[in-house]
Amino acid sequence: MSLGEVIAFLAGTGGMGKTCLTAGLAVALANAGKRVLCVDCQEGLGTLDLYLGMEQQDALSYADICRGDYPLSRAAAHPQLDRLHYLAAPVRVIPGQPEPEAFRNMMRQASQAYDFVLLNTAAGLADTALLAAQCAHRCIVLCGMDDPSIRTAGRVADRLQLLGKTDCRLVVGRVQTNLLRSMKRTVDDIIDQTGLPLLGLVPEDTQLLLLTAAGKFSTGKKWSFAAFQRIAKRIQGQPVPVPTR
Repeated sequence: MSLGEVIAFLAGTGGMGKTCLTAGLAVALANAGKRVLCVDCQEGLGTLDLYLGMEQQDALSYADICRGDYPLSRAAAHPQLDRLHYLAAPVRVIPGQPEPEAFRNMMRQASQAYDFVLLNTAAGLADTALLAAQCAHRCIVLCGMDDPSIRTAGRVADRLQLLGKTDCRLVVGRVQTNLLRSMKRTVDDIIDQTGLPLLGLVPEDTQLLLLTAAGKFSTGKKWSFAAFQRIAKRIQGQPVPVPTR
């Protein structure tokens, strides 16, 4: 039996759209017929359910599965996309949790049950983010166009290299082409500074705010959603050109 791919999403700073990217790719992959499990690894600060439109559902947390309280098959199902499932972040931060071996075991189970397992981590290099990266087959690092997020994305990339992670890619989020020109900066400059190959660009899109507020994120069609679809195709190995501007 072929195993699914575990992908960890990381960023050096918050506010770059990492959770939105995780949700957007989950929806795009599920719409492509893939079985997808989203795991929110932001203990105490989970918001992935808002983007997925699942805040009204009684979802188990990944900690419930790690402790053995429930089987992985009890992961919450998306109300519109039956191939998309979700595990919430624990509400409380408990030192020493999750227990690494229990988390790794859950990932092994998940990769047997799903085509893609998407791990949305907290910004920075917290223990759970590093554990998620260690369990992942591929890491996606998100940054914006500003110097702080570019610098910290480069530091995340350096740490991933020390962990022996060789399949790491960059996504530049909240892209505003006019602002990029005004800053006299190019996407190639960001690639050079982070040291990561580019997987895709996600434009700044106010439509996302409106759809998320209305609980209709998964119904989006334009702007950022086209970018999510292109990135999802590249993840699946389809030859979609990567834009550089």
